Amino acid sequence: MGNTLHPVYQLLLEHCDAAGNHQIEEVLIGLTWTYCRLGNSPAVGLAMSPPLQNRTLQWPGTLVGRPAREVSRWVEEWNSWQATIGMATINALLPPSTSLLAECDQLNAGGLANLAVFEYFKPRLFGSRVVVIGRYPHLDDVLQGVDY
Repeated sequence: MGNTLHPVYQLLLEHCDAAGNHQIEEVLIGLTWTYCRLGNSPAVGLAMSPPLQNRTLQWPGTLVGRPAREVSRWVEEWNSWQATIGMATINALLPPSTSLLAECDQLNAGGLANLAVFEYFKPRLFGSRVVVIGRYPHLDDVLQGVDY
């Protein structure tokens, strides 16, 4: 895909290229999450699995031992299953500790955990027009009074 790749993905892939010679140890595709574990690293990566129920995969049983850098490039693919595995691999290659963590706020869900980020940002959203991509059950309750 070359130059059409979003700059965020370009930065992530540059990090993967500099991350060392890790190999895929395990990939699990679940109904909600896809998991990638690297062989010579304690790190694991997760990415949201595609919502498609029927799938025919061309590469089952061929990922273990492959270079993580190579598989991370799958994030560029149009095949949603490959892109998901690519993203999980990228997440496994990201450093487990970074100085950015010191600047993070832990989100404590008052209600449903998947809505915690919306609860956190709600006070900042009033008076703005907000777009949410995807469907989050009970979001109407959390964002009551926000123009979204």
